[in-house]
Amino acid sequence: MEMENITIPIIFLAGLLSFFSPCLLPIIPAFLARLAGVSFDDVVDQASVGTVRKKTFLAGLGFCVGFFIAATLLLLAISTLISVLPDNVKSGLRIAGGILVIAIALSYFGVYNILPLMKEKRVVLSEKVTSRVSFFTNVLIGGAFVLGWSPCIGTQMGTVIMMIGVGDMPVLRALGCMVAYTLGIIIPFMAITLCFRWFVIFLPKLNKKIKYFEWLAGLVLIVMGIMLLSDKLQPITVSWF
Repeated sequence: MEMENITIPIIFLAGLLSFFSPCLLPIIPAFLARLAGVSFDDVVDQASVGTVRKKTFLAGLGFCVGFFIAATLLLLAISTLISVLPDNVKSGLRIAGGILVIAIALSYFGVYNILPLMKEKRVVLSEKVTSRVSFFTNVLIGGAFVLGWSPCIGTQMGTVIMMIGVGDMPVLRALGCMVAYTLGIIIPFMAITLCFRWFVIFLPKLNKKIKYFEWLAGLVLIVMGIMLLSDKLQPITVSWF
């Protein structure tokens, strides 16, 4: 399957929408405050804005470094395993994957619920670990976070893995796709660290619009599912590698 023109923008968008998923976005304030070792009193205190911004930025940077390294290596490893399968097996996976992705995407629009896939699973870090605020600790937490799984993030990540794994693309191009997906998650996270106080205040309003992000994620998944089923990525292509 030729995927030389695989679309980097659509994979980046998949990562971006993974961040704005209903199961991740609402927990960002508490999670980031825990990483940075700041209280919500500090966050809303105008006099503490500079200190909070510095702490959240360094905490977020450590977390993103760990997340980026672990996610890129994990995605690359799994997609490489898929790529060495016989062509007929990869073809079957591509078709089955495309059908499954579209089926899950339809559930994003409330067509039906896929109950078994809606049970959230994630790595739970002990307070003993998260209470030790340091850059290195946050790097480790970022790496461990990749081991967590939820239906909101897992679907997009799994689709990206499938697209790259069955594509028989060169390592550098595959790595570029991995980087695009992880940057889609990391960029908004780092942006929030620089305006954390505003984000905490604005989040309740954003949560009321979160269904639109979910619908957009469903639409992107449908496009990616069609690309898998058609054995082409011609509808939206940008050659960066």
